[in-house]
Amino acid sequence: HLYTAAFVDNAVVVFSRNSSTGALIFVEVHKDTDDGVDGLNGATSVTVSPDGKNVYVASMTDHAVAMFSRNAYTGRLTFVESHKEGAGMTGVLGGAFAVTVSPDGSYVYATAYTSDALAVFSRNADTGRLAFAQVLKDSDDGVDGLNGARQVAVSPDGSYIYVASSVDHAVAVFSRDATTDALTFVEVHKDVDDDVDGLNGAFSVTVSPD
Repeated sequence: HLYTAAFVDNAVVVFSRNSSTGALIFVEVHKDTDDGVDGLNGATSVTVSPDGKNVYVASMTDHAVAMFSRNAYTGRLTFVESHKEGAGMTGVLGGAFAVTVSPDGSYVYATAYTSDALAVFSRNADTGRLAFAQVLKDSDDGVDGLNGARQVAVSPDGSYIYVASSVDHAVAVFSRDATTDALTFVEVHKDVDDDVDGLNGAFSVTVSPD
């Protein structure tokens, strides 16, 4: 199956995928406010948990991460919950832009463009529900490189998290403690710093499989 986040339609779209040809067939769409769905206004990013049980969507206008349960056979989704800026999470999900899941399925990471932040949620392996765990914000406790945080990626071993930030023109690096799972700022690479070039408006980041 294939999932698409639609910013203007405030939606997540589901397609079935032919594994031989790659061709897609439309299955369904979930739109913000339809049938109790919430947290899809200005949807910008979508990801599937490694176990295939859940789909998570980051939405910039709603300042939210929405969670759906997934039928592994049909690919269809059922809305479960959304986490939004405020209500105990002030300055955490403002302008939520991207979302990803750790390789072990234990944590969900979301960038917040206007909060200049990286939000961390623990994930229930059985239900897929999220619980707010930590937020790292630009300029707090020495953290740098999160101003205008856009995309986030996790290394295949789950030990490091990388964030591309378009206002800081940077890639920030965080380590994940193997015991506590807490994130710690490691370093930042900015455009023109130490001969680094080409990061002006850094928008996306990914890690090679190895």
